[in-house]
Amino acid sequence: MTKVYAVAALKIKDESLYRTYQAQVPALLSRHGGKVLIADEAPSKREGNFKADKIVVLEFPNEAAAQAYLSDPDYQRIAEIRKTSTIAETWSVKGFVASGS
Repeated sequence: MTKVYAVAALKIKDESLYRTYQAQVPALLSRHGGKVLIADEAPSKREGNFKADKIVVLEFPNEAAAQAYLSDPDYQRIAEIRKTSTIAETWSVKGFVASGS
């Protein structure tokens, strides 16, 4: 199966509120087989216009697990905290699978 990654570039508007969100994510990730691969609060910008304070990459075993996480009512509840406390650009991307693998 192809792994799926959730990628977010965040501009934090309310750090205290964002930390409330952040503290609740690990248990939800674990529930859906997800894990944090990257959570860089000092990313080195190479190009582009978005000024991110943080880059996050989450890994899920497959697309169904990623969708289950994003659809989980508990995640939906805390996602509102993230949306209030940050400006974000987010993506869902599939992992690379070499041909013949």
